Amino acid sequence: MGLPPDGDTDWEQLSLAQRHGIRQAAAFRLYALPDAAPPGLAEPGPGLEALPFNGTIPEGLPQVAAVQLYCDAVIPRFDPPQLWLAVYALEDDRTKAVALDRFPLHQAENEACWFYPTDDGTYLRWERAEAITLAPGFIADPTCCPSASDYRRSSLHLLWSLMADDPDLTCVGITYAGVRLEWPVLSDEPAAAASWTAFAVDSAASPHYRQIATVRAHGPLRSDSQASPSPLP
Repeated sequence: MGLPPDGDTDWEQLSLAQRHGIRQAAAFRLYALPDAAPPGLAEPGPGLEALPFNGTIPEGLPQVAAVQLYCDAVIPRFDPPQLWLAVYALEDDRTKAVALDRFPLHQAENEACWFYPTDDGTYLRWERAEAITLAPGFIADPTCCPSASDYRRSSLHLLWSLMADDPDLTCVGITYAGVRLEWPVLSDEPAAAASWTAFAVDSAASPHYRQIATVRAHGPLRSDSQASPSPLP
């Protein structure tokens, strides 16, 4: 979030601080293609160019039933040097949030993870930038921290992964005691274009990742008054 309230607070103030924090995200899907991939999806050409803006695989394609959804996520654009993380124990009626911790996000422990597939094969990636508004986050499984006295800052980890052939790691999430933290999406505004990329993973090759082709898919036309996040690079 942005600079969080100092000390105990309430839900309204937490929500306000959260709205000044993360504002960009990437909607992201990965599909695993079968060995006999549907014609045109794993190579440059009209098959890849015909894939839609919304990230779905059209049902009319040959062998489409064998295409497996590998990952479907919205990844907030974490920028640890610019963000803070505050931890609160929230009372049942949300009238009071008791402060447990508050620190710059880049001071959290770091942990590497594998976000992209490591199994050999051919894949499709769909990605679209979004402007988002988030509610304050929570631990997906609260039993890992049953009471305020059980909280330990050392259990908070930033997850970092290599994305495709990027030279640098990307922060893809935060966990507490190995359990992910989730921020409900209150609103989202998709960019005007998305990207589809076909790539292959071959553990016997160097490098293991090989991009085959990438194309852009454009959404409905908008009026100039409709805000849109920056397009994908």
